[in-house]
Amino acid sequence: TKVGPVNYAVNDATTMKEYLVKTIGVPTDNIIFKTNADKNDFDKVFGFNESQSELASLVEKTGAKEVYFFYSGHGYPFMGEPYLLGIRSNPKSCKEQATSLQDIYKMLGNLPVEKVNVITDACFSGQAISMEASATEFVRRPKPDKLAKFVILSAAGEDQYANWYNDKKHGLFSYTLFKAMQNKEKSDLDGNGILTFDELYKYLSDNQEHGVPYLVRELEGEQVKQDPVLQVSKRVNETFVEYNK
Repeated sequence: TKVGPVNYAVNDATTMKEYLVKTIGVPTDNIIFKTNADKNDFDKVFGFNESQSELASLVEKTGAKEVYFFYSGHGYPFMGEPYLLGIRSNPKSCKEQATSLQDIYKMLGNLPVEKVNVITDACFSGQAISMEASATEFVRRPKPDKLAKFVILSAAGEDQYANWYNDKKHGLFSYTLFKAMQNKEKSDLDGNGILTFDELYKYLSDNQEHGVPYLVRELEGEQVKQDPVLQVSKRVNETFVEYNK
């Protein structure tokens, strides 16, 4: 009924913050950074349970037009929907103790920004984005421009586990993500100094040399599968990293 710690999740988050600041150019003051977050932290950041949304307040304060959400930790499927589990969460009580990934998508879609980039290193996180009505809550389907805001990169398919890379002390997906951002000779396929989301996904999903499917097979054996998921496709050719800045 209780989940154990996710090895190296804090390492993943700390390293991602460094990349956001040093490689992508996000000001440090524009980052909400949480480690070992619990349900209350999720509620405060996203404004669930009618609390003030820290993220919405930050967007309003800074006038930001692009938002990144990075998460490394437990993912759990409950009633056909992926949930993110903070610390001290009971996976059998997801409705009360965890946070629906689809609810996070809805909140992000409602922000007054032009671009939303979601990266999750969690089990079962690759379910397709959905903003339609559920059995318990009626939510109007957003206009197409809200869906067009998103690029979503997930560590594993909706029925797959996300594995660790123990030697590197990172989640396997996070480690491969960071290598893609470093290794422009391999990831920047057209050599133009810009790593697009599409090029990033091709690096992450490579099955022959450096991608997650290749590494998980080398580390865990042929029987273990982990396939990163990319959605939505409208922004895949936009810039993730510009190396020549």
